[in-house]
Amino acid sequence: MARRSNLAPLALLAVLFGCAHVAESTPVAAVEACGPGDAVLGVDASCPADCDRCEAGVCQITCGPGAACERETVECAPGMDCEVSCVGDAACQSATIVGPAGFGLELECHGSASCGGVTVDGGLDVELTCDGAKACGSATLRCGSGDCDWACATAGSCDGIAVQ
Repeated sequence: MARRSNLAPLALLAVLFGCAHVAESTPVAAVEACGPGDAVLGVDASCPADCDRCEAGVCQITCGPGAACERETVECAPGMDCEVSCVGDAACQSATIVGPAGFGLELECHGSASCGGVTVDGGLDVELTCDGAKACGSATLRCGSGDCDWACATAGSCDGIAVQ
């Protein structure tokens, strides 16, 4: 017999009232009101909509699996460091990744051609990791005004990369 969680109605209450702490340690989940700046059921309330999630003040965006961001423009939220993960074959192929002005951009490309032909416009510091067959093949990396590093973890993963 399937067990249905009591958390769904609590999540709705949390959204309606702005915040909640949920404890499943008792048979009946308990909901307590929170103060400003607290999280809604573990979600960072200050995380911009451009981000999939935020951790330690860093905007995190995930593309994949599959060609989730292929030929798309992925823009990091302004005012904070950003991590973009392109996971899976062609996940960000021919996409444009725009880093936040004055903040760091970390781009991870995992999978065959996951960032093939991608254009990366860095903000301040840029870190690119390429892992997979032609993961960053023919990519254009426009470094920001700070440090610019790239790592090619697999043979051939950075073939044809142009660094500017």
